[in-house]
Amino acid sequence: MVQYITSVEVDMVEGKFKKIVHFNSGLNIISGENGTLKTKLVQAIAVSMANRGSSHPMRQEIGDVKLKFSNADAELKAIFISPKRNSEKRNINAVLESLKNQVPQSHMDMSVFNQFEDNTYKTYPSIGELFYRSFNEKNKLGGDQKVNMNEVSEEFNQVISKIFDGYNLIATWSSELGRPEIKLDKGNRGIVPIESISLGEQEILSLILNLYDNRNLCDTIFIDEPETHLNWHLEEKLFNYFVDFSQSFGKQIIVITHSRIIFWESFLQQTQFLYWNESGEIDLSNRPNDKIKTILAGEITEIIKLGDFDRLTFFVEDSTHELIISLLSKEIGTEVTCVKCGNCSNVKSLFKSSKKIGEWGKTIFLVDGDNQGNEFPEERNFIHLDKYCLENYLLDREILEIVLNKNSSEVSDFILETILENKKDILGKNQFLEFLLDKVVSTELDDRLLSKLDASKIIPNIIKKSGIKDKEEFVKRYIHEANKNGNLDKVFPIFLVSIIRAYKI
Repeated sequence: MVQYITSVEVDMVEGKFKKIVHFNSGLNIISGENGTLKTKLVQAIAVSMANRGSSHPMRQEIGDVKLKFSNADAELKAIFISPKRNSEKRNINAVLESLKNQVPQSHMDMSVFNQFEDNTYKTYPSIGELFYRSFNEKNKLGGDQKVNMNEVSEEFNQVISKIFDGYNLIATWSSELGRPEIKLDKGNRGIVPIESISLGEQEILSLILNLYDNRNLCDTIFIDEPETHLNWHLEEKLFNYFVDFSQSFGKQIIVITHSRIIFWESFLQQTQFLYWNESGEIDLSNRPNDKIKTILAGEITEIIKLGDFDRLTFFVEDSTHELIISLLSKEIGTEVTCVKCGNCSNVKSLFKSSKKIGEWGKTIFLVDGDNQGNEFPEERNFIHLDKYCLENYLLDREILEIVLNKNSSEVSDFILETILENKKDILGKNQFLEFLLDKVVSTELDDRLLSKLDASKIIPNIIKKSGIKDKEEFVKRYIHEANKNGNLDKVFPIFLVSIIRAYKI
């Protein structure tokens, strides 16, 4: 039976925050303006859980909290995580030395707290340390060390693939050191020592692997601002992982966040917003009212370091980028400015200049994926598309069925026919994909393959064959149909849709 917190009745700050906050099983999100005691709420829950049925000196300082659980007789276990504190990084040799005589146990302090800490949240091991701890525990249970090493690697990679498609943890046995050496294979970005991965990669991998490692040792997980250190692309993947994790293992996750993910419809349904009402009290809402939208847009602006441009401004590669971004923004109802830079290199150069001069306000720099790695993976206002180019997001077959007035098989046949007729131009520098196209039939034309092809050479031919007036008319129809069916978030990059929505004031 799934155990979880069903509600928290709070009375804090001399009655200014007096509410019953309801929670569901699975993912729960708490957002809202700064100063609405979101973190204090979690601290109060921690104190209450640690001292059920007893008094505690911190209770008077934080306030009165009454918890209700799905099973009142069960002892619910919880952990409290804050990526703001970072995963704990230690020298590998020191880690191995400390593990020699350690009794196998949870890798996070699972006691909910015999002695309450003011900061509430515990540090957790980095990905490297967690690997060696898991490896060490397997060894204590017996078996061949190399077999144990490979088993840990395989288990870690199953989790890593949920976030980073194409990433693999590589463990090789060092006879000289008498232990595994671990590296991260980042696909077309090469193989790097585990100590050399970026901060964002370090934090997200450490977080998801620690969650997985403790999956059988907790019922509820509190996470404070997990978007810290992450770009938007990683935020999206992380929150999707939270959903997958909570469903797969029957866990409750309660997240405090300012992430733009709250503007995505499917996450909006799981979000509760705290705000100050006109009576000077903290109130609670399941939908963001105009005040919340305005405040959150301002806070999100601050988080991604946007400042004083009059409106949201996109620096893009070409006229097609400008057309799609402009029509997408118009459909959403946000005023934007698009500045064409000519090509990918110019966008990147302008972005680098903006960093030297100082952050430019309300600016987003957008480039195609081009089957290349992201040069600025840590930058929150630099968007490197997952797919080959922005036009690839115009190939959703469910939307094309409506726009082209064709059924599913006809649309697939239509796309494949267009590709094969212009195969040389479409493949461009990606001739290695030719052998796949030669074998594929329309029923096997999957989205992953399509995402690698240059859709800027596909879309014009689809428009020409369809009889639609021009590219603008095609894009306008496509975006409108996607929005009408509530699929903008699924069809276009959700981080792009979310940032445009965030500036709809």
